[in-house]
Amino acid sequence: MYRCKSGKHWWLNKEDAEKCCNGYKLMLCIGDIQGCHITVYEDETETMYGYKWVPSFSEGNADKRKVKSVTPFLE
Repeated sequence: MYRCKSGKHWWLNKEDAEKCCNGYKLMLCIGDIQGCHITVYEDETETMYGYKWVPSFSEGNADKRKVKSVTPFLE
């Protein structure tokens, strides 16, 4: 297992640990999972969703959107 830069989170994958708390956040994608490295299909609801890393930007940068983390364990 690997820890992120802040030491707050644990990951099974080294690449995930390198991005966590280091300028990236996980974005939840429902339906369109293209580009997601973590994907899930729920039989009961027939829903497909996934997660992908996206750059997180500071609030002061008007040219870039701020991405909110969608996974409670990353807060």
